[in-house]
Amino acid sequence: MLLRAGCGGFPVGRDRYFKALPTVELSSSFDRLPRLRTAQTWKSEAPNGFDFSMLACRDITHPARSGGYASPSRSAALGHFRPSDAVFSAWEETRSVVEALGARFLVFVTPPSFYPDANHLRDMYRFFKSARRGAAAWVWQAQGTWELRLLSKVCGDLGLIRASDPLAAEYPSFGRLNYFRLSRPPEGGFNPEHFRRIRLRCQEKPSYVFFAYRQSWDDARRFAQGL
Repeated sequence: MLLRAGCGGFPVGRDRYFKALPTVELSSSFDRLPRLRTAQTWKSEAPNGFDFSMLACRDITHPARSGGYASPSRSAALGHFRPSDAVFSAWEETRSVVEALGARFLVFVTPPSFYPDANHLRDMYRFFKSARRGAAAWVWQAQGTWELRLLSKVCGDLGLIRASDPLAAEYPSFGRLNYFRLSRPPEGGFNPEHFRRIRLRCQEKPSYVFFAYRQSWDDARRFAQGL
Protein backbone atom coordinates (compact mmCIF):
# COMPACT_ATOMS: atom_id res chain seq x y z
CA MET A 1 0.00 0.00 0.00
CA LEU A 2 1.33 3.43 -0.96
CA LEU A 3 2.56 5.47 2.01
CA ARG A 4 4.43 8.74 1.53
CA ALA A 5 5.66 11.20 4.14
CA GLY A 6 6.83 14.79 3.90
CA CYS A 7 7.11 18.14 5.65
CA GLY A 8 5.09 21.32 5.60
CA GLY A 9 7.33 23.46 3.41
CA PHE A 10 11.04 23.03 2.82
CA PRO A 11 12.83 23.04 6.21
CA VAL A 12 16.15 22.43 4.42
CA GLY A 13 17.49 23.24 0.97
CA ARG A 14 15.36 21.85 -1.84
CA ASP A 15 18.16 19.77 -3.32
CA ARG A 16 18.69 18.01 0.00
CA TYR A 17 14.96 17.66 0.57
CA PHE A 18 14.26 16.10 -2.83
CA LYS A 19 16.89 13.43 -2.16
CA ALA A 20 15.36 12.44 1.18
CA LEU A 21 11.56 12.69 0.94
CA PRO A 22 9.03 11.99 -1.85
CA THR A 23 6.46 14.70 -1.16
CA VAL A 24 6.01 18.17 0.36
CA GLU A 25 3.07 20.29 1.45
CA LEU A 26 3.75 23.93 0.62
CA SER A 27 2.45 25.96 3.54
CA SER A 28 3.76 29.39 2.51
CA SER A 29 1.14 29.53 -0.25
CA PHE A 30 -1.51 30.10 2.43
CA ASP A 31 -0.26 33.61 3.16
CA ARG A 32 1.50 34.36 -0.10
CA LEU A 33 1.23 32.47 -3.35
CA PRO A 34 4.54 31.86 -5.14
CA ARG A 35 5.10 33.39 -8.55
CA LEU A 36 4.26 31.13 -11.46
CA ARG A 37 7.90 31.10 -12.53
CA THR A 38 8.91 30.01 -9.02
CA ALA A 39 6.36 27.19 -9.05
CA GLN A 40 7.62 26.05 -12.45
CA THR A 41 11.20 26.08 -11.16
CA TRP A 42 10.30 23.92 -8.16
CA LYS A 43 8.54 21.48 -10.45
CA SER A 44 11.53 21.25 -12.78
CA GLU A 45 13.92 20.71 -9.87
CA ALA A 46 11.91 17.87 -8.33
CA PRO A 47 12.71 14.27 -9.31
CA ASN A 48 10.28 12.20 -11.34
CA GLY A 49 7.45 10.90 -9.20
CA PHE A 50 7.74 13.63 -6.57
CA ASP A 51 4.34 14.82 -5.29
CA PHE A 52 3.56 18.44 -4.45
CA SER A 53 0.70 19.51 -2.23
CA MET A 54 -0.08 23.12 -1.37
CA LEU A 55 -2.40 25.14 0.83
CA ALA A 56 -5.00 27.29 -0.89
CA CYS A 57 -4.71 31.06 -0.51
CA ARG A 58 -6.16 32.27 2.79
CA ASP A 59 -8.32 34.86 0.99
CA ILE A 60 -10.57 31.99 -0.15
CA THR A 61 -11.19 30.54 3.29
CA HIS A 62 -10.30 33.08 5.98
CA PRO A 63 -11.76 36.52 6.72
CA ALA A 64 -9.39 39.46 6.55
CA ARG A 65 -6.99 39.80 9.46
CA SER A 66 -7.65 42.68 11.83
CA GLY A 67 -5.22 45.51 11.23
CA GLY A 68 -4.66 44.47 7.62
CA TYR A 69 -4.31 46.83 4.69
CA ALA A 70 -7.38 45.76 2.73
CA SER A 71 -10.16 48.30 2.28
CA PRO A 72 -13.32 47.77 4.36
CA SER A 73 -15.27 46.65 1.30
CA ARG A 74 -12.58 44.14 0.28
CA SER A 75 -12.18 42.90 3.86
CA ALA A 76 -15.90 42.13 4.01
CA ALA A 77 -15.64 40.09 0.81
CA LEU A 78 -12.76 37.83 1.83
CA GLY A 79 -12.90 34.26 3.09
CA HIS A 80 -15.55 31.66 3.89
CA PHE A 81 -15.95 30.80 0.17
CA ARG A 82 -18.04 33.95 -0.27
CA PRO A 83 -19.43 34.52 -3.79
CA SER A 84 -17.32 37.67 -4.22
CA ASP A 85 -14.87 38.99 -6.78
CA ALA A 86 -12.13 38.91 -4.12
CA VAL A 87 -12.60 35.20 -3.44
CA PHE A 88 -12.91 34.40 -7.15
CA SER A 89 -9.69 36.29 -7.89
CA ALA A 90 -7.87 34.44 -5.09
CA TRP A 91 -9.15 31.15 -6.49
CA GLU A 92 -7.98 31.91 -10.03
CA GLU A 93 -4.52 32.86 -8.76
CA THR A 94 -4.36 29.71 -6.63
CA ARG A 95 -5.48 27.52 -9.52
CA SER A 96 -2.78 28.96 -11.78
CA VAL A 97 -0.07 28.10 -9.25
CA VAL A 98 -1.46 24.58 -8.79
CA GLU A 99 -1.25 24.01 -12.54
CA ALA A 100 2.25 25.49 -12.83
CA LEU A 101 3.43 23.30 -9.96
CA GLY A 102 1.70 20.18 -11.21
CA ALA A 103 0.42 19.71 -7.67
CA ARG A 104 -1.27 16.46 -6.75
CA PHE A 105 -3.22 18.01 -3.86
CA LEU A 106 -4.74 21.39 -3.02
CA VAL A 107 -5.65 21.81 0.64
CA PHE A 108 -8.42 24.13 1.84
CA VAL A 109 -8.13 24.88 5.56
CA THR A 110 -11.22 26.51 7.05
CA PRO A 111 -11.03 28.43 10.36
CA PRO A 112 -13.18 27.85 13.47
CA SER A 113 -15.29 30.86 12.40
CA PHE A 114 -16.43 28.78 9.42
CA TYR A 115 -18.89 26.72 11.43
CA PRO A 116 -21.62 24.55 9.92
CA ASP A 117 -24.60 26.82 9.38
CA ALA A 118 -26.87 27.19 6.36
CA ASN A 119 -25.12 30.26 4.92
CA HIS A 120 -21.63 28.80 5.20
CA LEU A 121 -22.70 25.49 3.68
CA ARG A 122 -24.53 27.26 0.85
CA ASP A 123 -21.45 29.29 -0.06
CA MET A 124 -19.14 26.30 0.25
CA TYR A 125 -21.30 24.14 -2.01
CA ARG A 126 -21.65 26.95 -4.54
CA PHE A 127 -17.88 27.49 -4.59
CA PHE A 128 -16.86 23.87 -5.08
CA LYS A 129 -19.58 23.11 -7.60
CA SER A 130 -18.62 26.10 -9.76
CA ALA A 131 -14.81 26.06 -9.39
CA ARG A 132 -13.02 24.44 -12.29
CA ARG A 133 -11.41 21.22 -11.15
CA GLY A 134 -8.03 20.37 -12.62
CA ALA A 135 -5.75 17.40 -12.04
CA ALA A 136 -5.15 18.12 -8.34
CA ALA A 137 -7.31 16.37 -5.76
CA TRP A 138 -9.03 18.72 -3.33
CA VAL A 139 -8.46 18.25 0.39
CA TRP A 140 -10.40 19.91 3.20
CA GLN A 141 -9.31 20.44 6.79
CA ALA A 142 -12.14 21.81 8.91
CA GLN A 143 -11.10 23.50 12.12
CA GLY A 144 -13.72 23.95 14.80
CA THR A 145 -16.81 21.92 15.64
CA TRP A 146 -18.00 19.72 12.80
CA GLU A 147 -19.72 16.39 13.39
CA LEU A 148 -18.15 13.45 11.59
CA ARG A 149 -21.43 12.60 9.89
CA LEU A 150 -21.71 16.07 8.37
CA LEU A 151 -18.03 16.07 7.39
CA SER A 152 -18.57 12.78 5.60
CA LYS A 153 -21.62 14.10 3.74
CA VAL A 154 -19.93 17.32 2.62
CA CYS A 155 -16.81 15.46 1.45
CA GLY A 156 -18.96 12.96 -0.43
CA ASP A 157 -21.16 15.62 -2.03
CA LEU A 158 -18.25 17.79 -3.14
CA GLY A 159 -15.62 15.18 -3.94
CA LEU A 160 -13.26 16.27 -1.16
CA ILE A 161 -10.69 14.30 0.80
CA ARG A 162 -10.76 15.06 4.50
CA ALA A 163 -7.45 16.01 6.10
CA SER A 164 -7.16 14.63 9.62
CA ASP A 165 -4.73 13.89 12.43
CA PRO A 166 -3.90 10.16 12.56
CA LEU A 167 -3.22 10.37 16.30
CA ALA A 168 -6.51 12.09 17.15
CA ALA A 169 -9.39 10.26 18.78
CA GLU A 170 -11.64 10.98 15.79
CA TYR A 171 -9.35 10.57 12.84
CA PRO A 172 -11.44 9.06 10.00
CA SER A 173 -10.56 10.40 6.57
CA PHE A 174 -13.12 10.43 3.79
CA GLY A 175 -12.15 9.80 0.20
CA ARG A 176 -10.10 7.41 -1.83
CA LEU A 177 -6.96 7.95 0.25
CA ASN A 178 -5.75 9.11 3.65
CA TYR A 179 -4.44 12.66 3.90
CA PHE A 180 -2.92 13.03 7.35
CA ARG A 181 -1.60 16.32 8.76
CA LEU A 182 0.28 16.56 12.04
CA SER A 183 0.25 20.22 13.07
CA ARG A 184 2.51 19.72 16.09
CA PRO A 185 4.53 16.93 17.71
CA PRO A 186 3.06 15.22 20.78
CA GLU A 187 4.30 16.30 24.18
CA GLY A 188 7.78 14.90 24.61
CA GLY A 189 8.21 14.36 20.87
CA PHE A 190 7.49 11.41 18.62
CA ASN A 191 8.50 7.95 19.76
CA PRO A 192 8.36 4.58 17.96
CA GLU A 193 4.87 3.89 19.33
CA HIS A 194 3.51 7.08 17.75
CA PHE A 195 4.98 6.07 14.41
CA ARG A 196 3.59 2.56 14.75
CA ARG A 197 0.09 3.93 15.35
CA ILE A 198 0.34 6.21 12.32
CA ARG A 199 1.52 3.37 10.09
CA LEU A 200 -1.30 1.17 11.37
CA ARG A 201 -3.86 3.74 10.27
CA CYS A 202 -2.26 3.91 6.84
CA GLN A 203 -2.90 0.24 6.06
CA GLU A 204 -6.48 0.68 4.83
CA LYS A 205 -5.74 2.74 1.69
CA PRO A 206 -3.03 4.84 0.03
CA SER A 207 -1.80 7.45 2.49
CA TYR A 208 0.10 10.71 2.66
CA VAL A 209 1.47 11.90 6.01
CA PHE A 210 2.65 15.49 6.41
CA PHE A 211 4.54 16.78 9.43
CA ALA A 212 3.22 20.31 9.05
CA TYR A 213 5.11 22.34 11.65
CA ARG A 214 8.48 23.99 12.11
CA GLN A 215 11.40 21.74 12.93
CA SER A 216 9.65 18.82 11.24
CA TRP A 217 12.63 17.65 9.19
CA ASP A 218 14.00 15.09 11.63
CA ASP A 219 10.56 13.68 12.49
CA ALA A 220 9.54 13.26 8.85
CA ARG A 221 12.83 11.56 7.97
CA ARG A 222 12.66 9.23 10.98
CA PHE A 223 9.13 8.21 10.02
CA ALA A 224 10.03 7.74 6.35
CA GLN A 225 13.12 5.69 7.15
CA GLY A 226 10.94 3.21 9.04
CA LEU A 227 8.73 2.47 6.02
